[in-house]
Amino acid sequence: MARWWRRDRDRRPPSSADPVAAAVAELEGPLRRRYADTPTSLEDLLRWVEVSESDDLDGFDTVAVLSDEIHAHCDPYDDGLESALADQPGIEDVLAEDRDVVYLRTSLALPDVTAAVLRAVVEVNRSPRAPAPTAVLSDELVEHLAATVRPVMEEAGFVARDASTSARYFHRETDGGLVQSVMVAAGLGETADGALREGRLWVHAGTHVPEMAHRALRSPDLIAALRL
Repeated sequence: MARWWRRDRDRRPPSSADPVAAAVAELEGPLRRRYADTPTSLEDLLRWVEVSESDDLDGFDTVAVLSDEIHAHCDPYDDGLESALADQPGIEDVLAEDRDVVYLRTSLALPDVTAAVLRAVVEVNRSPRAPAPTAVLSDELVEHLAATVRPVMEEAGFVARDASTSARYFHRETDGGLVQSVMVAAGLGETADGALREGRLWVHAGTHVPEMAHRALRSPDLIAALRL
């Protein structure tokens, strides 16, 4: 599938001499304090948002990276930041990869994108929204599906890494010191041919080969899923 390049289209010029400063002036007023020991201010918020060009994901040309400190202002998922961003003028599409990375499709100048992110964060800080609907499997469902296949994995010689807390991780030792590992997770994004992974179970598998490893494994229990 041909990669979709947004950069072939020109971005609009900035809407003003300083769109970010204009947004801050527009948004002046009290913010909801989410943690008793953490003050919330627009000045701090500016430090927790970074917007840049991106061609990492087909169909999206811009990425907003939110520092962990953004949670002093909002929870990007639980407060519905993705929906609020999608409603900002000039934002054509939004995909939240996780709570801290949001991809956007827009022809706005980057300062105007930053201003749009600030407006959306302040909006959900003051009036949280419901999270945007998603087809991604929930953690609870992934755990249930992993537990369902556990007997099959055990019959093949795999053991759960820590069955008391999670059924997602399996490993087995083989002759010659090889260790095979399997992890199941919710599918995200899409394949090279455009098929969506959302709503599907994603299986990561790998093999630890002692002769090729940079360090020896002290215990199979320490193994996370090794990606091929």
